[in-house]
Amino acid sequence: MQFVSASNCCLVKLTTAIAAVFLCLPALASEPVQIFDRGAYFSVVLDGTETCPRLVGESYGRAIREKVPQFEKLWDSYVSEYGGNFIVYHLALRRVRQMRKQIQPRYRAEIDGIASQLSGGRKNKAGDGKVSRDELYLLNLIGDVSRMNQCCAVSVFGEKSQDGQTICGRNLDWPDGRGHQLAQLQAVITCKNNENSVVSIACIGFQGVATGFNNSGVFAGVLDSGTGTKYTARKRRSYMFDLRDALEHSNCLEAVASKMTEPKRKYAFNHLIMLADRQHGAVLENNFSGKGDQVRRCLRHSDSLLNPGITWDEKDAVGAVNCFALKGNCDNHIHPLDWSAVKKGALNRDINSPRWQSLKSQLSKSGNSVSTDGVKS
Repeated sequence: MQFVSASNCCLVKLTTAIAAVFLCLPALASEPVQIFDRGAYFSVVLDGTETCPRLVGESYGRAIREKVPQFEKLWDSYVSEYGGNFIVYHLALRRVRQMRKQIQPRYRAEIDGIASQLSGGRKNKAGDGKVSRDELYLLNLIGDVSRMNQCCAVSVFGEKSQDGQTICGRNLDWPDGRGHQLAQLQAVITCKNNENSVVSIACIGFQGVATGFNNSGVFAGVLDSGTGTKYTARKRRSYMFDLRDALEHSNCLEAVASKMTEPKRKYAFNHLIMLADRQHGAVLENNFSGKGDQVRRCLRHSDSLLNPGITWDEKDAVGAVNCFALKGNCDNHIHPLDWSAVKKGALNRDINSPRWQSLKSQLSKSGNSVSTDGVKS
């Protein structure tokens, strides 16, 4: 796996060698959590094989205080920058409180354990240089309660892959702050447990999965896909925590997709998940609202039927930007929440088609097969 901090790009090659990520981890000391400063990012190991989630969280909080003392100041600065407005800040925290109770108890225990070691306590005040319990939950639910697009992803496999192995790359193009606060907190986090262990590429203190893979060789990366429908966090689940749970209990991409589309799993925002395993790649279009002849939560493969005007001609490859493509699904190539366009007086602007066309063009120019470097570029 290559992790490129400058561009928020993650590149994973899904072969049997992926197990080396887990086998080559440094031995842990008495604490179940260790943090290693790798220069451009932090390497974090959470060992929950013999410790309860609450104690794992407490150990993580102590390690953050020791190894990443700038964490609270950086995250508080980021919150102040993007949610410093009184109304926006408290609206975000209200959404957090509405969604928090739907997070699996073991993950809540981890977060509560981390929060118990930070300086903010239960006092919520943006700009105080501290991180409260609610603000730590905001970090963990940021993709569920606010919009952080744009993202893109591509996967090649079979004949399209130069060596026949699945290669998956994605850009997580979230804003990292004027002072590059999130970039300074980037981390590769290994969550070891007694089932499937999971590697998450995110930042310090984030316990869900925006981009990650497990030791069965299943990769997942999330992308927003807004349809313009009214937002609510009431009785909604976090799809990034559900994705971690799915990776911990799945050994193929279809199993992850099956869990993420269970009717009981109701989410606040429509999204895509780039999925890949050692055999192939596919895109889960997890769509549950918006206009369309057949709105659905379903996998899109390289040969799936697509909506009129959308084409994909690459065999053994799939791509994704922030829109749906399956025939009958909501056609949201023109992004309904493109506020930069709204400010300029344009209520609708197609920000997805150019990136979709770019993915197709670059794959086509690569010829019959793509190397790891080719996917990265």
